[in-house]
Amino acid sequence: MDTIARGLDNVGVAVRNLDRSLAFYCDQLQLDLAYRDDASRSAGVNTGSSSLYLFETTGPEGPRRGAEYTGNPSGVDHLSFAVDDVDAAYHELRRRGVNFFMEPRDADWGARVCGCTDPDGIPIYLLKRVT
Repeated sequence: MDTIARGLDNVGVAVRNLDRSLAFYCDQLQLDLAYRDDASRSAGVNTGSSSLYLFETTGPEGPRRGAEYTGNPSGVDHLSFAVDDVDAAYHELRRRGVNFFMEPRDADWGARVCGCTDPDGIPIYLLKRVT
């Protein structure tokens, strides 16, 4: 049987403030804005071969997730973005005011990685596979 899914198209991310989130993802991480729909308070952000679907929510705040992800509640836990140079990305984003919970390091699973959070506290990892 052929594979049913050909790849990841998008990940939906509920945000508290669309403008603030777009400033983070588009201005700071420099992802491309695919579209914005102010009527539905949503936007698409290109992340290479897939995209993020950001939509403003008025629902309750979700549980905070920690760097020790095995103790986090079930559900989508974090977003990881491939970068060409983890250390350069880390230093540039720190210069832009992004706070990190993990400085660049070599992970035992074969990547150089660092971690920050988006405006809603979603863990964001920047990584480069080394294997």
